[in-house]
Amino acid sequence: MTADLGERFGGEVNIEERYEAARGIGDIVLRASQLVDDFSNVERIPRLADSRRENDVEHSFMLAVAAPAIAERFYPDLNIDLVRRFATIHDMLELEVGDVATFDLNAAQLKEKDRREQEAKHIVHARLAQISETAAQDLARYEEQTTGEAVFVRMVDKLLPVAVDVTGDGLRVIREDYGVSDLAGLEVSHNELYARMQAKFGKDFPDLVAAHALLAVDFENKYRANPDEKLKVKEVARGPIETELKFLVNEIPDDIDLESVPRTVLRQGYVVVCSDGAETRIRSFDNERFEMTVKSGGTVQRTEQTIKLPKDMFEVLWAQTVGMRVEKTRYKIPHGKQTIELDIYDGQLSGLVTAEVEFTGRQEEAEVKATTFEPPTWFGRDVTKDRRYKNQNLAHGLPREPFNLGAKQL
Repeated sequence: MTADLGERFGGEVNIEERYEAARGIGDIVLRASQLVDDFSNVERIPRLADSRRENDVEHSFMLAVAAPAIAERFYPDLNIDLVRRFATIHDMLELEVGDVATFDLNAAQLKEKDRREQEAKHIVHARLAQISETAAQDLARYEEQTTGEAVFVRMVDKLLPVAVDVTGDGLRVIREDYGVSDLAGLEVSHNELYARMQAKFGKDFPDLVAAHALLAVDFENKYRANPDEKLKVKEVARGPIETELKFLVNEIPDDIDLESVPRTVLRQGYVVVCSDGAETRIRSFDNERFEMTVKSGGTVQRTEQTIKLPKDMFEVLWAQTVGMRVEKTRYKIPHGKQTIELDIYDGQLSGLVTAEVEFTGRQEEAEVKATTFEPPTWFGRDVTKDRRYKNQNLAHGLPREPFNLGAKQL
């Protein structure tokens, strides 16, 4: 093979003599190309000016430009080269765990995020070491957070999402991904985020924390100046991944007034149910709105797509769902940043009450929120992964076990 190369690319450079070095260089470039390709497929929460999601390569390049520039001007005692290296590799763990934004995560969710990243370390470090031992060591040093440069880069990293919200389509992000529907809600979230920044970085880098607060105000001003923007989308469409937990309820607490919360009477029929749990269902909401939903198989997470139906089409399909129907009244009960969907079933399912909690955000954020969710004390057994309590199976009747709605019945 080397002889063929020498003949093809002959001349002043003797490829046969340099084959080992050339092969080694080529292997590094190939691994780097694959790593960067994979890294570019890690989608982040922020949206750029064209409303496209930012990816990890774009984010890391931005940090590699901004962090050294800030250090050079305001923190000259820091090692600028090390700052640049840390900025370049700081998010490499997301090759395994994806991007989980911290905007509205609580302490338990932040702990779960950290646990997942710890598990990913050895995989990513090994892959990075195939390209550069120094880069792998830099990642390990950055994750330790024991140097001023590492802490500095992490804090500058927290500035960028807010900056992209200002320069990009942050209005859409804050509305669709975080469910913030008014300025007051945005200010509360920013205040909570500022408190975390101050506690973690205020002692070492107070100017950076102040910059974070200033950028937050810049975004609030953008939000305030665009009151019509949030009116363009009156109802946020459900994303392609549904992440929810489901619990049995034996008794509804007396302090929950179901008369005061939104309710919907649902008629739900199944047109097709596959052996893997995939389904096509139709729904009527208060006999006023009608839709068809196609869901994949699964338990905690399922892909789903929904289209609206005219009433006459719904009635035609409803006639095909005899023996495969569920009828219930759904109550939406606020619970912190989540909403409990309390379903009280009718007909053949009378006596069954369930509570579902859906977690918003992209797949990574939703997984963390679901994993760390602490159900209220009145929730019963978690039946998320019990296929008998999927509505498509309940459509055939109750599972063979006792139910008790409790003293509070409707």
